[in-house]
Amino acid sequence: MRYHNYIFMTPAQIKADEKKLLRGLPKQARDIVLNIGLQGEVTIKQVKARMTELRDQGILKTRQRPLLIFTYYRADMIDNGVVKHIEK
Repeated sequence: MRYHNYIFMTPAQIKADEKKLLRGLPKQARDIVLNIGLQGEVTIKQVKARMTELRDQGILKTRQRPLLIFTYYRADMIDNGVVKHIEK
């Protein structure tokens, strides 16, 4: 069975080069990057839980399942370098 884990840049890393890292990302993707608050290697279950929290807190505006929003923008966030995908 394969596992899909992720590593998110820290807020300090993002702040250092925010314009470049967030360039071209839609608002929902920027909201995720700036508010996810997960550090180190995290599982998709942890991402799902945090995405649900962001929606419940009103930070992520969506009528869809929060994890679907992450999945939709995942490739863009990886391309911009703010998220790293680890397949085990």
